[in-house]
Amino acid sequence: MGGLGRWFGRAGCPGSHPAVRNGYFLSYGVDETAPFWIDELKPRVRSWAGAMSPFDFYNRFGRVYDVVYLLMIPAFLVLHDLHRHLGSRLESRGFRAVMFGLVASFLGVAGDYWADGVGFPVEMLGLLVLALGSTAYGIALVRARVVPSWCGWMLVGCAPATVVAMFLVGHLPSGPTLPLAIVCVPLGFMLVLTRNAAPSTEQAPPGTDDQHAGPRS
Repeated sequence: MGGLGRWFGRAGCPGSHPAVRNGYFLSYGVDETAPFWIDELKPRVRSWAGAMSPFDFYNRFGRVYDVVYLLMIPAFLVLHDLHRHLGSRLESRGFRAVMFGLVASFLGVAGDYWADGVGFPVEMLGLLVLALGSTAYGIALVRARVVPSWCGWMLVGCAPATVVAMFLVGHLPSGPTLPLAIVCVPLGFMLVLTRNAAPSTEQAPPGTDDQHAGPRS
């Protein structure tokens, strides 16, 4: 994947979640159900919106929200590449679940915002698989010990954190997406800084085969 994929891997930034969430409350007038922190962000969101109405602000940012899931994909491709030589069944299945969850969430959210809610069932399925798959994949990373253990444990916490985030944020898809988006920030930095974590595929100099011998896929 290289450095470009690692840099893009941290781009699923959690900063967009409060903005889209706040626009939702400002647009649809459901402030009685708003979480406790929403009042603190309202002046800032209004300054971002400028002359746009709250409804236009919410829908404009909501329509690009699906890009968040695409930006997470390279990080997990790099993680999977780092573990490919191990041949772990749990890692492979967890990776596939995360990929399915990200793609399904992307398609579902796009259909939800661009096609008047058509993609909502796919969005729900994608977010559920993404939460459970992230936890399963985190368990595989903790066992493999190829990347720092905190990376795996943060992913392990995604499923329970999704429940908590849903109560705190109270909005789909930003609530269930928030835990994984937060994980992607330190994960992306770790992947950028860990340049030599992947097994080398370059040909070793003569006489050094024994030093570089290891399991191959």
